[in-house]
Amino acid sequence: PPDYFVEGDSIVTADKIAEVSALPTTDHLILALPGGSETEGLVTRELLEKLPAGCYLYNVGRGNVYNEQDLVELLENRKLAGAYLDVFAVEPLPEESRLWEMENVLIQPHLSAASPHSGRGGSPRFLPFLSQSSYSYSADTPGRPAG
Repeated sequence: PPDYFVEGDSIVTADKIAEVSALPTTDHLILALPGGSETEGLVTRELLEKLPAGCYLYNVGRGNVYNEQDLVELLENRKLAGAYLDVFAVEPLPEESRLWEMENVLIQPHLSAASPHSGRGGSPRFLPFLSQSSYSYSADTPGRPAG
């Protein structure tokens, strides 16, 4: 792992995600998976349900890796704390998608590859979103920042 990782941080390849025993203690799940038949539907509802209610999901890879409706239901029911979504099964994201109305979802227009080094600007909203989602959590209110 990179030298900036701390205890508990890990990188998991697509072929090993179903074997990850740390999902129930995951604070942030970042999906940077390629598209294609190997990853389509790879992150199943069963895997998403193993994540704790305080977990934030970030998808900066491809929109076909999970069923979007499953994610919507888990977010609506606060089974996940929130999501940063840069890619979708259908792009652009249809106007009727319930994701647009969710306060715990940040939608970006497929710009995750943008960075100061690529010559394209990144999202000025991402770092504040990540910072907000990184607060400590109250034990009696899963998925909600403490204080």
